[in-house]
Amino acid sequence: MESRFGLLGYSHDGIFFSEGAAPHGTVKGPVKASSGQQNMNIDKLKSKLAMHARTLGANAVVEFKYAQRANAFSFSDTEWRAQGIAVLLVDQAPPPYEPPAR
Repeated sequence: MESRFGLLGYSHDGIFFSEGAAPHGTVKGPVKASSGQQNMNIDKLKSKLAMHARTLGANAVVEFKYAQRANAFSFSDTEWRAQGIAVLLVDQAPPPYEPPAR
């Protein structure tokens, strides 16, 4: 786990993923992906979301969530779904140094 933009998360394919909400940044839009199959590595879904986020001009996906969903008629027919909000985040510069008052 790493800390970037004031959030905890992970980088994948050059995009920062966090389950937290962005305290600042420019929202580019929602991103969603589904696996279409039961046994798929979550990294493949992250790659789909990362590609979509990049096309929107984002460098992060916040409020990232994923879950496995079953078909109402067959529990053996399941797929993974992932979603989040693509945002352009900028590291906030630290406040300028203020020497102590004398």
